[in-house]
Amino acid sequence: MRACWSEPILSTDGQVLGTFAIYHKVPAHPNAEDIERISFAANLAAIAIEHRNSREELERRAYTDYLTGLSNRRYFIEKAEAELVRHHRYGDTISLLMFDIDYFKQVNDQYGHSVGDLVLQKIAEICRTILREIDIIGRIGGEEFAVLLPKTDVEEAKNVAQRLRIAMSEGKVEMPTDIEPPKFTASFGVMSSDKDAIDIDELLNQADDALYKAKESGRNRVCVAEKIK
Repeated sequence: MRACWSEPILSTDGQVLGTFAIYHKVPAHPNAEDIERISFAANLAAIAIEHRNSREELERRAYTDYLTGLSNRRYFIEKAEAELVRHHRYGDTISLLMFDIDYFKQVNDQYGHSVGDLVLQKIAEICRTILREIDIIGRIGGEEFAVLLPKTDVEEAKNVAQRLRIAMSEGKVEMPTDIEPPKFTASFGVMSSDKDAIDIDELLNQADDALYKAKESGRNRVCVAEKIK
């Protein structure tokens, strides 16, 4: 390379997205027409890149819970149904956890919704730390979450739920002031099945029943639904 000139590819707000460069094997310098061409190419590239980024952001928002970064209810169901297709094909055991934060309304009432949001984000962080790559988690309601555990039997699912429960009971959020951070716990319902015809609605309903029992029996605990035969 004996000569080079380049033009930055700039977004509409002035961020550098890349660069468009011209290289020559012999010494050279750009004339006015060359500058005009490279500027046109850089502007065209900027439009294409911003269009792609905007499309990806819209897709991300359509499938992701804005607060926690987890899958929203719709996308969780979509991914869970795809995993159930694989489950039906290979016939292994699959489990589902449902949990929600105990007395979450009291956290919001006492500390405000901004602190409640920090708690939800902490819950998501704990889940990312403990769960496997193949596990599917989503925020399916205000303070309610679901986790699909592929290739996981009931005992393994109970262990996962207990690990999550303990980590959440020990979790702390960084408060913006000197106020004592809120303590929070979660109750869990566990459902496990090797039934070929199981669907996501059945799993969710059974896990929800077990979650209700956990709430009724004192909260901050794990209850297991009866296995579907």
